[in-house]
Amino acid sequence: MEKTVKDHLVYKIRELGQDELKEFKSKLNTFPVKEGYNRIPWGELEKADVLDVVRKLIGYYKEDYAVEVTVKLLTDINKRDLAERLLKETGTALQRESGSSIVSPKQPIHLGNTS
Repeated sequence: MEKTVKDHLVYKIRELGQDELKEFKSKLNTFPVKEGYNRIPWGELEKADVLDVVRKLIGYYKEDYAVEVTVKLLTDINKRDLAERLLKETGTALQRESGSSIVSPKQPIHLGNTS
């Protein structure tokens, strides 16, 4: 059976250590989302496990944008390898539209002020 985008998100985020997951959720809470989307409130993320985080990502952002957000956050927490694999394995519109990976070492991803 073919893996879904949700499956790929779960598998990649599960590879994070406990502290990395905490940092991922913290950055997700302050991530500057595109117009038309809302940030996921900290109250919904604070005690969320990996499955809950993925459900929130897809619920708030739909699949393609959830992958884009996850890739940017993984890159920001120095998990570029996971970000690259997620893009490759999902083959999302993000990658198809740009014709290349958004996590190129020559083009670091900046999330702006996350403090």
